[in-house]
Amino acid sequence: RCRVALGKLVWKRNMLLRKAMDTDLSDSGVLRSISKKPLLSILPPEPDQGDDADETPKEQKPKELTDEEKALINYVQNQHFTELQLRRLITKNLAEIPVAIVATAADERPNSMESMDSADFEDTSSIEWHTAGHELLKKVIYRPASVGGVSTDMTPCFWYEIQDFSKSIESVAEDKEEPESKERRMRFRAVPIPPPGEQWAEQDTILLLTEAQVYAGAKAAEMEKKQRANIAS
Repeated sequence: RCRVALGKLVWKRNMLLRKAMDTDLSDSGVLRSISKKPLLSILPPEPDQGDDADETPKEQKPKELTDEEKALINYVQNQHFTELQLRRLITKNLAEIPVAIVATAADERPNSMESMDSADFEDTSSIEWHTAGHELLKKVIYRPASVGGVSTDMTPCFWYEIQDFSKSIESVAEDKEEPESKERRMRFRAVPIPPPGEQWAEQDTILLLTEAQVYAGAKAAEMEKKQRANIAS
């Protein structure tokens, strides 16, 4: 009964844990201000009030800065600007999630409660596969060649395309009061395809994936394409 909900929770939890840090919220306003004018200013010294302490203070005229003071202000402005840029650069690189980790964010532990329906696909000859009727068909994904294993940031990933899928099966009679209860979740078959710009696939193994795993692979494919475009530029 909880199988579908568990799959979604695993996916959402893993993606939330991998949410990238961003300094734009805290630093972008300051960065724009520094680009326009320095944050530091040098005021003329306050006059010694002495016996005139009770008199209303006179408005101070802007001070004519010396070359040394102008140089100091420009130096501090550049320091502020450089510091914020470095903070942004370091945070971005330290918080960048490896593609392989994102690609396997929805992978389930073998022989666990969350993947119990995987036993139904040990013999795929009895499964009815459909090549139409789902938005994920022909979706290009990027993920490791194994399903359910332990992935690290160095785990190699490969390109796949969703070829067909099997429809889900509703739960048995006692569970029918739950509208989304499934006895078996849908599965997608992903076939290896050549990497962008190449002619031959790097793998020959067809993968059986859950819906959440396909979405994870699609997100990883977007990240990989973006990284390759940045390197090429």
